[in-house]
Amino acid sequence: MGDWEDGWCSSVADTAPYFQVFFGYLTNVTAIETEGVVDGNTDAWVERYYLSTSNSSDQESFVNYTEGGELKIFEANENINGKNVSLNGTSAHYLRIHPVSYNGASACMRIALYGCDSEDFPSLGNLLQSVDDRPEKEENVFDPLYLG
Repeated sequence: MGDWEDGWCSSVADTAPYFQVFFGYLTNVTAIETEGVVDGNTDAWVERYYLSTSNSSDQESFVNYTEGGELKIFEANENINGKNVSLNGTSAHYLRIHPVSYNGASACMRIALYGCDSEDFPSLGNLLQSVDDRPEKEENVFDPLYLG
C-alpha cells in the first residue's frame, strides 16, 4: 500500500473496514460525495458501500441505513473522480461508511458530507410538536402556523 496523503485507506488486513465520522451533535445528512485517492503510482477507490448510523454517544448502537426495509448498497466510484449520492435523509451523531467492494489493495476514499445541524432543520414531527404546543389563539386571529 502506498503513502496516501489525500484520503483514507483501510488496512490491507482489515476484513470489515469502515470510515467513521463523529459530528459532535445530531446532524441531518442528505448527501455524500466520494472520490478515490492516488499516491502517484496507484489509484484506489471504493466501488460500493453501505452506511450505518448511531444517535447515541456510546458508539455501540449502530443501525444500518435502509430503504424500503432493505439494506441500501450505494454505488460509489468507477474511478478516482467524485460521485454524489443522495440519501432520503438520516440523522446521526455518528456515521459509518462500510466499503463492500473497492479497486486497489484496500478500501480508499475521500468524502464530503452534505446536510445541516438537526436543530437548524427539525424533522416534521418535531416541527408539528412545537406548533401543537403553542398557546391557544383567539378565534378571529389568523396564524398560518397554528394547526389547532
